Amino acid sequence: MAVYYQPSFHLKPYPGDLVNIGTHRLHINCVGNGSPTVIIDSGIGGFSLEWITIQNNLAGSLKVCSYDRAGYGWSDSGPRPRTTDRITYELHSLLVESKIPGPYVFVGHSFGGYNIRYFASKYPDLTAGMVLVDSSHPDQFNTEEFKRIERKQ
Repeated sequence: MAVYYQPSFHLKPYPGDLVNIGTHRLHINCVGNGSPTVIIDSGIGGFSLEWITIQNNLAGSLKVCSYDRAGYGWSDSGPRPRTTDRITYELHSLLVESKIPGPYVFVGHSFGGYNIRYFASKYPDLTAGMVLVDSSHPDQFNTEEFKRIERKQ
């Protein structure tokens, strides 16, 4: 008996889910089980798939979720302007709509680190901890080195 491959057009081309947060949809991909849940926020220009190896390695003992900010990866473009306050509000909405209970341990890479620091200040009861990976910070451009570069131009 011959078996033929029947393509399934209802399969989604991404891992995880697209979640409607009211104004647009954000992509989130969670693997594993455990508490607290780890939430990963990528650097600027990055997206959730960059973290899949780390997610899978941690999934044996933790629930680990990576997501795509609006306009990145599989997420829809969101309202403008794209501010850290808006991004933080959208992440909070995504976690609520996804029914992922806090508190969370956040991992923030580069610009994602800036965002999770802001999230932690805005929602301290939802933040169990933070891991900053080459994180941006509020004063990073207020340095003597940056001022010297600025004057040369």
